[in-house]
Amino acid sequence: MKFGMPIPHAAGFKQAVEGLKALEDAGLDAVTVPEAYTFDAVSRLGYIAARTIRVELATSILNIDPPVRPSIPMTLAALGPKNIALAAELFEAWQPIFYHPEFADEVFGDALAEGGAKRDACLPDDMTAQR
Repeated sequence: MKFGMPIPHAAGFKQAVEGLKALEDAGLDAVTVPEAYTFDAVSRLGYIAARTIRVELATSILNIDPPVRPSIPMTLAALGPKNIALAAELFEAWQPIFYHPEFADEVFGDALAEGGAKRDACLPDDMTAQR
């Protein structure tokens, strides 16, 4: 049989971790760490791992939060007209091949205009072509 416990928060996190060493020496097999309002469980598990030897670590609850920014910038490498239109519609940047700025409008203009007409308003007005 294994013995485990949740880490207590009432006395403070550092104090609770200091007490874990004695509990580990007495036979504690596992400790669980819940998410708290001030610290994430993953960081706390790392702190505990650095100060214990054999105790198993787990989370009681692990919140997966969305990114702080409203979107994650994305780039699409595209060559054909449909994919270039897709890049202009949905992506912040486009990585073309054989790109010459002086010929960009002539070669890619129709596809860029087609995708740009459907471009989401939350994206930047102009898509960046990355060479």
